[in-house]
Amino acid sequence: MKSRKTAIKIDLFAADLHHQKLDQLGDPLLLIGAGIDFTALAAQVDGCSASTG
Repeated sequence: MKSRKTAIKIDLFAADLHHQKLDQLGDPLLLIGAGIDFTALAAQVDGCSASTG
């Protein structure tokens, strides 16, 4: 039986390259956190849920 060729190549360093690419892109949550005060937002949400429940 002849083996099938696939487009997927097995790369021993694929995980390392993937992590390296993510590190270069940066953490999007840090960028979002720079513009949004999540502590104040959480307090507002908690205040709204306490008044309705």
